[in-house]
Amino acid sequence: MDLATLKDVADVVTGFATVAALAVGAAWTYFLFIRHRLRYPKAEIELLVDNASIPPDKRLVHVTMRVSSSGAILLAPKYAELRLRQVAPVPEELIARLRPGIDPVEPGRTELTWPMIAGREWNWDTGGFEIEPGESDAVEADFVISSDVKTIQIYAFVRNPKKEDKGLGWTVTALCSFD
Repeated sequence: MDLATLKDVADVVTGFATVAALAVGAAWTYFLFIRHRLRYPKAEIELLVDNASIPPDKRLVHVTMRVSSSGAILLAPKYAELRLRQVAPVPEELIARLRPGIDPVEPGRTELTWPMIAGREWNWDTGGFEIEPGESDAVEADFVISSDVKTIQIYAFVRNPKKEDKGLGWTVTALCSFD
């Protein structure tokens, strides 16, 4: 075989190797980033609640919202919120719905709509709140409520930065009762 023929064979082998490498790279990209959605952040939310009586007739409720990044990319939400809602004593506007034989949950909904006592919102600019993959961070808020309130519902929401246009994100709801 002469040198020109060897060069032609080498060019053909190099071409096949390039095509094979591109196919492997495309398959890898498909499975990791599209099928397994690795380009999207994943989060978990945990609520920690402390409370104390404040004389003469108030209660301090301190809520810590711990956000963990359980995905493979940086989690950088731009919005989060906490809401406190009164459950007990049952608010006057819900008493009529709690009669025996009646489903108190409104049609098309899955939960009772308890009246909101107070809420807190966080709006972060880009880079204002970031959590590396496998790590967590927390935001905290204080609420002062009436000591007459015996049970509250705490709702937490963190907006998904990759789905902001749809308003999607992660939520958790917890009940907290006081003595």
